[in-house]
Amino acid sequence: VDRDIDARNPRTRDRELPRGLLSAAAVRGLVLVSCAVFVLDLRSQRIATAERVRICDPAQLVDLAEFLEENAHRPVVYVGLSVPLVHIPDWVANTGVALGGHGTDAADRWEFEKARQSRDELVHLLAAHRRRYPEQVLLLLGGDIHTGVVSSLELAGAPPAVQAVSSAVTNLESAFHRGFAHALTRLQHGLTTGTGESACEARLLPGEPGARLNPYAGLNVGA
Repeated sequence: VDRDIDARNPRTRDRELPRGLLSAAAVRGLVLVSCAVFVLDLRSQRIATAERVRICDPAQLVDLAEFLEENAHRPVVYVGLSVPLVHIPDWVANTGVALGGHGTDAADRWEFEKARQSRDELVHLLAAHRRRYPEQVLLLLGGDIHTGVVSSLELAGAPPAVQAVSSAVTNLESAFHRGFAHALTRLQHGLTTGTGESACEARLLPGEPGARLNPYAGLNVGA
């Protein structure tokens, strides 16, 4: 998509596509055969009661488990999560709900105390898959937090997955909102959520020379 931009950028112009060593058609073909994509619907299936917030429908977890097993031979698997699996400390989500009520964004986060069962179920599933297929690359793609960030997630001691979250693509938030979201996202580094078989430790990944802003609060085109 951005090979023309790469060709004009000194940092990226020596890559295979800008130099013409690979054709766009060849790369598209390679992507199609080497990866698979599964997107979880975390909005229309959400159910909230006085005792629990169910972010993910159990039937979707069954479908995800089958998808992961069927595509275990592929080098790369993408799982789409509109709500990032790890975003903020649990106490931040709980405080947000306590102050703003269940209609706030905090009530939609996996870190909210009433949503932890859903989070633990998903982490347990992903961790089991990573243990069985440690050579496969698992990328969790998300958005909805107004800041771009790329993190390594160690799932219950299993080989890590990568979480890539897009910042805004077109609608840039105010400087205050971007600064607040950026500050919250930085709390991810070294953050551990859950315990035992559902534990998940996040670490912000370093960037490349000339592209070390992680998190990133400006406009971008996603993962």
